[in-house]
Amino acid sequence: MTIEPDAFADALLRCPIGCAFLLTMERDGMPAALAVASEQAYARAAVALRALNPWMTNSPEAKAAVLARAPQLVGRAHEVAEQPGAGWWTAPIDLGRQVLLVDREPASTTAPTTGFRWEDYAERPIDWRMTSTLRGGVSCGDFVIGLGVGDWGDDPLVRCTATVHATARVREIVTPADWHALCASHPRVRSKPKPSPPPRSGWHYAPLGLEQEGPDRVGMLVPDWSALAADLDGVHLTFAGLLTVPFVEHESEAGRTMMWSWDTEGTTWLQGDFLRASEPLPPAPEGLDSDELVRYLSEDYLGIPRSGLLRRARHRRWWWPFGPR
Repeated sequence: MTIEPDAFADALLRCPIGCAFLLTMERDGMPAALAVASEQAYARAAVALRALNPWMTNSPEAKAAVLARAPQLVGRAHEVAEQPGAGWWTAPIDLGRQVLLVDREPASTTAPTTGFRWEDYAERPIDWRMTSTLRGGVSCGDFVIGLGVGDWGDDPLVRCTATVHATARVREIVTPADWHALCASHPRVRSKPKPSPPPRSGWHYAPLGLEQEGPDRVGMLVPDWSALAADLDGVHLTFAGLLTVPFVEHESEAGRTMMWSWDTEGTTWLQGDFLRASEPLPPAPEGLDSDELVRYLSEDYLGIPRSGLLRRARHRRWWWPFGPR
């Protein structure tokens, strides 16, 4: 799928992740032709995602801060959108270059009891597997996990090449409208959650703020994964989608949607026999968790209050089923 350059530039500027990506280029004086190459693009996306981590208590301020810089990033956005080397950003899934990322220990298949449907909150089905696309031996998932983005846990993940049957049915997500169409095709509506449980021993904890800008805004449409499983085997968030879809609301007569929890280019697979682990791969290269390749976007640079507190723990995802069945 291709996006008209002007529309792509506008989409980057509307999304906090896209703005933060462009902001790293502006700060570093990075030419667009270099920034769109896979390793640089993965690293800059990971840095952008780290600065806008939705679990951080200063996440609303961080999103507002990067979007406020959008007017000064218009030129950068158009430079990126017009780069021939960015063509892979919108490419559909390459079934022959998928890396399957799995925990070293089996994960529980028990979702937490928090007063609302877990699948709505996580934007994933209970049973799911994750692959990301290899380019030059690394994937976007390797970078974001190495940088501690999201809720992947602290232990290294096992990497395997993935064999995907050619008949696997995959929906591509490139724009907020694509995510909206997915949700609207088999919708569920988020309901009001019960109060959050008290913190667990050893967890860093801060109030979730579920009814403000957090993950569980009442009335938002989310996919009904059980219904989708009859029509799809996987949902692929392209790299362009990673920079234009998260935290962007889209509305139609069907309702409102906003992706918030997806944090890498990759494919969420539903259960089925179309996907299996093949050859083991070496661990991801060292150094992906440092700021040597691309410096972090600090709170001081963004002009936001320091946080350090997580809305919920970065901890092994005992509640997030992960890995091949």
